[in-house]
Amino acid sequence: MNNSIKFCFSRITTGM
Repeated sequence: MNNSIKFCFSRITTGM
């Protein structure tokens, strides 16, 4: 589950 959260966060930071 931690991996999923990290992936989602990574996508948000990349979108920014």
